[in-house]
Amino acid sequence: MDDHWGEIRKLIVTRRADRLAERVRTLGDEGRKEVAARLPALLKELRGVDRWDDGLSGYRVGLRVAGAGCLGGAAAVASWLYRRDLAPRWGGADNDVDLILAVLADRPAAWRADLAERLVLRLRAADDRGVELALALLRETGIEPPPHDPLVAGWADRGPARLGEDQLLDHLLPRLFEAEGVGRTLQWDREPGRGWLGALTDLAEAGRVKREALIDGCVRRFLRGGTPADLRFFVRLHEALDPSPAEASCHVRDYLHLLPAAPGPVAELAVKRLRSCEDLPADDLAEAWDGLLFRPERTLVRAGLSWLTRSVKRAPALAGVIAAPLARAFAADSAELQETAVELAVAHADGMGEEGRAAIRAAIAFLPPALGRRAAAAFAGGAVAEAEPVFTPPSPPPAPERASAVEPPIESAEELSQSIAGWTDSWQAWERLLAGFVLLAGRDRPGLVAATRDRLTDEHIWTYSQETWPRGEQWLRGAATALTGSTLTRHAWRRFLPGRGLAAPDLLLLHRAAEILRAVEEDTLPPLLLATPTHDTGHVAAAELVRRLEVIEAAGAKPLAADLQQALLRLPRTPDPEAAERAARLTSAAGGIVAGWTCPEAHVTVDWTCTRATSAPSTGATRATRTKSAWSPRPSPRPPACR
Repeated sequence: MDDHWGEIRKLIVTRRADRLAERVRTLGDEGRKEVAARLPALLKELRGVDRWDDGLSGYRVGLRVAGAGCLGGAAAVASWLYRRDLAPRWGGADNDVDLILAVLADRPAAWRADLAERLVLRLRAADDRGVELALALLRETGIEPPPHDPLVAGWADRGPARLGEDQLLDHLLPRLFEAEGVGRTLQWDREPGRGWLGALTDLAEAGRVKREALIDGCVRRFLRGGTPADLRFFVRLHEALDPSPAEASCHVRDYLHLLPAAPGPVAELAVKRLRSCEDLPADDLAEAWDGLLFRPERTLVRAGLSWLTRSVKRAPALAGVIAAPLARAFAADSAELQETAVELAVAHADGMGEEGRAAIRAAIAFLPPALGRRAAAAFAGGAVAEAEPVFTPPSPPPAPERASAVEPPIESAEELSQSIAGWTDSWQAWERLLAGFVLLAGRDRPGLVAATRDRLTDEHIWTYSQETWPRGEQWLRGAATALTGSTLTRHAWRRFLPGRGLAAPDLLLLHRAAEILRAVEEDTLPPLLLATPTHDTGHVAAAELVRRLEVIEAAGAKPLAADLQQALLRLPRTPDPEAAERAARLTSAAGGIVAGWTCPEAHVTVDWTCTRATSAPSTGATRATRTKSAWSPRPSPRPPACR
């Protein structure tokens, strides 16, 4: 027996899909059975060959073509083509429709029709990657497409190129107005001369499609309801067709049904077409006004009042049917519209029957007091709303007492190791973690090393292959690793600290963590941090900051640069002369900085010169302005010297 499988396998593996399709067509029944039997094993073998791809890389087209040409039943072919790992990729790189059609060409017509129907019914959305093949097979077989909304939406999504010649037009166009998903697919089609709007209007003008069918389809779609996005395309199509008064008169009852509850653009369209119809019966006019004046949109209520005003002016006999609509307008949320409705009601009070006047009196309670009294006088009755009392805002409740202190630094090596290995989800937890690490590193380094060694396993080693460390936790894990004497973190602040792309607060946070790592490596870690907040507002009390400086100076250490900068930024705005005096007695440079930062007598004077060209540039003259200004901010802290 010929080695059919060996040749087919080679063509699949070498990605020769075009040659593969030709070879598959030459196979006999036995050869196809052999290929069909071996394809699943080859699929399993090829899956995952390229670990950077989705599993099958460029073998997908060949596998699909081979399966379509060799599997026996239509159900088996449909299942093979719809395997998730064999689905065509986005962007068209795996467009194999022509190749699959070629290997299916020798199948019986009934078999291909069965496959076409199965492929259609497997579609799930307009952008399903099997739509192209399903549409192509439908056109080739000529069968009537099964009723399936995703097929219609997918047909619409593929665009209307050569729409008049499409064999599917007569089958799918009526469903365009019924299938769910079509409106959202076409909602961005807005240019009348292009896309589906242009194609459908052109076909209507050419007589290929009946205008009445398109107009009727739009109206039926409006009556089905939907969101504005679902109906947006059909509103544009309806207006592009621009139905004549005669065409609109065929849908008067439909337009009337749309007025009370359809989305605003649909209701506006219905108003426009109803107003174009002449000699509407009084009952239809009353129904239209009643639906419009019930709407919450002010533009539609205003349009209804304008229509009512002009109609009654032309035909005073209509005054007998305007009471109910005007009574609805009394409840409008606009004082302007309420006043217009009252003026109309008062002007036509004599033409209303007793039933209409009773409806007006019942609605007077919805009016503000001034308008209510006016309407009640004209209609001899009605409950007038009482004037609302002047609103007096209540006194604000006393602010709840809140604890000003924050939790102390972490003092347990076990708790700290858990926090380092996990994820810090709040600034308070982060500050406790930083402060606790520095305290324990100086007070119980062996215990801290023992607690963190087991938790900093290989799952954190990948950090050292990154270009930068953009998260504070990475730096603190590096510091814990450095405590063990590891050289993995050597000069990490030079290699991993991001230089750009982060906001200044983020960079300051990273600087604080990075300088702790550097201090561990250089054995210059102070006994405690300065910037740990003392209040839940994030502030550091000036007296406590000075006390921490005293502890650091007594230990013969120096504060960390970014930590000092953060501490200065966290000082309360109110100066503390006593703390400033204590800081001034310190001998370190940091003490002098803190003393100046908390001193209320600090002054800064700015002297600048502003030079501007005059309005006559040809003279070359300039005018200089010298200005002096003085104010009393705190001096700027020094930038961190971490790198």
